[in-house]
Amino acid sequence: MPEASDLRLLASAGGALALMSALYWTTVAAPAHRQMRRWHERARAIPDPALRTVALTKLSEERFNVQTAPTFATLAPREQRPRAVEAIVALQVIYDYLDGLTEQPVSDPLRNGHELFHALTDAVSPCSEPHPDYYRYHPQCDDGGYLRALVASAQSALVQLPACAAITDLAGAAATRCGEAQARAHAVPRRGAGQLEGWAIEQAAGEAVSWPELLAGAASAVISIHALIAAAADRRTTPEQAARIEAFHRSTCALATILDGLADLARDERSGEVQAGYLRYFPDDDLLSAELVSIVRRATRAAPEVPHAGHHLMTLVGVVAYYTSALGAGEDASKAIVAPVRRELRPLIAPTFAFMRSWRLVKRLRDSSDRDSSLSIDEADSAALERKARDRSTGEPPAVRHLAIIRDGNRRWANARGLPSSAGHEAGADTLSARVHDALELGIKQLAVYSLSTENLSRPVQELGPLIGLLTRRIALEGPRLLRQGVRVRFIGSRHELPAELTEQMDRAQALTASNHVMTLFLAINYSARAEILSAARRYRDGREQGLRRLLYAPEMRDPELIIRTGGEQRLSNFLLWQAAYSELVFRQELWPDFTRQGLEQSLAEFDRRSRRFGRR
Repeated sequence: MPEASDLRLLASAGGALALMSALYWTTVAAPAHRQMRRWHERARAIPDPALRTVALTKLSEERFNVQTAPTFATLAPREQRPRAVEAIVALQVIYDYLDGLTEQPVSDPLRNGHELFHALTDAVSPCSEPHPDYYRYHPQCDDGGYLRALVASAQSALVQLPACAAITDLAGAAATRCGEAQARAHAVPRRGAGQLEGWAIEQAAGEAVSWPELLAGAASAVISIHALIAAAADRRTTPEQAARIEAFHRSTCALATILDGLADLARDERSGEVQAGYLRYFPDDDLLSAELVSIVRRATRAAPEVPHAGHHLMTLVGVVAYYTSALGAGEDASKAIVAPVRRELRPLIAPTFAFMRSWRLVKRLRDSSDRDSSLSIDEADSAALERKARDRSTGEPPAVRHLAIIRDGNRRWANARGLPSSAGHEAGADTLSARVHDALELGIKQLAVYSLSTENLSRPVQELGPLIGLLTRRIALEGPRLLRQGVRVRFIGSRHELPAELTEQMDRAQALTASNHVMTLFLAINYSARAEILSAARRYRDGREQGLRRLLYAPEMRDPELIIRTGGEQRLSNFLLWQAAYSELVFRQELWPDFTRQGLEQSLAEFDRRSRRFGRR
């Protein structure tokens, strides 16, 4: 914050924080809770299990967003506050639900995202005709009217606010911009980053901000819309005032996206599950820190011109405090990036930061209690599997948590029995299903399986055709079973040469199991480790090892502690070459269809007997 000339703004912001807190707990928290309970009940009634899982998972995981977004409603006159809360909660639930849907792989992610995010624009356009089919390009569509009910609720509440007309054009434009950014961001794994970057560069032409900042702001533009809804509750709000509010909160939105990415990066680096995100556009830490400081300075300079300046400034400070409070011990690099930002926001940041740290602690305790007391049937089964894995010996989790298998020998198994190759592949598929269940019981958290190499595609068509058909059929068959077992499925490899019927089943299985958490099963189909590394290297600009990892097929995949190969051969055959740098290798003589649970347990026991030094003495 500027030191001398903004004492009045500082006082206003400090007073706004106290007033906001008092009004929230006395007049906003209860109606917000009722709205959250309303949408939780509607989500539980969604007929399609995959859509129901997404809706309930997002309501649980993003509950903090839904709780805090209505703080904007404390600006509304008391008689309009319930309607403002209803509109804000519905809009936030829509945003989080659509984010979950567009995270799921589909054959055309860009068109799917565009159609789905029409719902966000419709929600803030009460006088427009609703889009005919939000789920047009989505594999599931039977949500029992859930999404349309959310849209209708937001529209109905918004149209009753006295200054609705002053904000609808701005809110509609912000929603469209948000939907475009989200749809394109989620299409990156299939369509590449060029389409996202090109759009952002075009949008930033003539603007006073960089295209990465514009992109980050667009992705979280729902925050600006919440502020506009609160402004619509005041009959005195003019279109000019609404424009200043929206412009100010573009900075808040950009900060939210970038700092959320930084908090996620810190968390992922702790777990080793590093994923690419918006931070790829800020490859240098010093550049990122300077960009954040620039955003904050621009916002604080603009704040005095915004109606209710203290309130809106404290919202921005709250966003910074919330995400930076997520950084814990051992995250010095991330803390160094945000330290100049926090200095810019002194003295307001200190009490807000302390408040957010306390709120995070309460949130963790409450979420832990909720998880223990409100497991679904499938979650209870999954929890039982986890307990069983611990109880089998000492009660401790297994030494091998991340396992990879090269399943070799299907054709030789069939030839030895005078059977066609297809019979060997069928028997191998049965073995895989059984060993996945065993891995669950043994406490494995990630299992990577070499199912079809790129080199396998050169096999004779009379063998390859039935093999592709088998993969297609078994993926469709196993999806519901894996859903019940709590297994999340991820496919790695290139899809360019694969037939559409196979990739369609792959997309469906990934979407169906996207919210599972007991174990992740990575199936490598048309996979080549060399091709994976080359693809990442072509896009690599970071200069750090973690930067390249984010560009691999599955950045969240942990390096396997153990790789098992059946069939007697002793090589990796172009499988997980990057990830296998320090993996222990166990080579089994039996052919894959003969690989039993006993063989799996013997391999894990062999790992336990080894000493892993990672190059140290």
